Amino acid sequence: MLLDFDELEKKGYYHSVDDALKEPEKVYNLQLGHSDITEIPTAIEKLYNLQTLTSIESKLTKLPSEIGKLTDLQKLRFDENLITHICPEIQYLTNLKYLYLSFNQLTQIPVEIGKLTKLEFLCLDNNNLTQIPVEIGHLTKLEVLHLNDNYLAQIPGEIGQLCHLKAFNLSNNQLSHLPPGITDLKELEWITLGENLFSEDDERKIRKLLPHVDVDFTKIYYNIYRALKEPHRVYELDLRGKNFSQFPFNIEKLTELKKLDLGYNQLEIIAPEIGKLKNLEEIYLEKNYIREVSSEIGQLEKLEYLNLQGNRLDFEEKEKIKKLLKNCDINF
Repeated sequence: MLLDFDELEKKGYYHSVDDALKEPEKVYNLQLGHSDITEIPTAIEKLYNLQTLTSIESKLTKLPSEIGKLTDLQKLRFDENLITHICPEIQYLTNLKYLYLSFNQLTQIPVEIGKLTKLEFLCLDNNNLTQIPVEIGHLTKLEVLHLNDNYLAQIPGEIGQLCHLKAFNLSNNQLSHLPPGITDLKELEWITLGENLFSEDDERKIRKLLPHVDVDFTKIYYNIYRALKEPHRVYELDLRGKNFSQFPFNIEKLTELKKLDLGYNQLEIIAPEIGKLKNLEEIYLEKNYIREVSSEIGQLEKLEYLNLQGNRLDFEEKEKIKKLLKNCDINF
């Protein structure tokens, strides 16, 4: 039986495959964390109730074909590994809603990805992709798509079939044009296209084609670790839809930051560190689980806009924020 993510949170987490296999019927969440593992054991197929599987900053080079038997999986997250290809058996994960494969070594995406018709978030940024299969057009429930930091010279016209796509990141590729289908994305809210091969004339034409979309050609950082390597050059940080459950560690070092996007994550509290980002002008925190915002946010004298839509703030907390940020446009 599929559970919603609040119910899954209550089931707790297992942190090793060996422990999980001792009582497989109880395992709904497997979080392997930061480790030196190079492969997922084939015995993982015995975890028939598994619905979220995470292994970040490990040394995985592939996904086992047995993963296709975990048909209740709703979230699969393997960021920052060494994965070079995706097995075709992924097509059987028809309940998958979130697929994160950022910062790997992928060179191609299998056509079978088109079978994942319940996908809402797809992150394939920071790989070695040179093309995207036309089957991506079958992912009609997709809302967020990250393809930035690859080697894409073109995007298939079938992208226009993604009728619910709201956020599309294509920055840092080799694009010189967009497919005609881009204008069919009627729910698109923002698209990032910086660091491609567009001329100034191309940029003007694209903005004209997408008059109701926030089109951004500026350089944006999409990874907190990369941003922290050159903190004084970071003016915009986009961590949208990256599954953060806590405020990013050491973010207070980004003292020049003007725009911070942490929308569509799993944050519950905005930590006091927010008050150290004195140059912030815009903060996007929509679609989290935020119940509390630290009073230090009141120290952000330059803040002009704060988006807190779709959170869990009660009336008292909202009133507190309004008093702290009297000159800020706040969207609850």
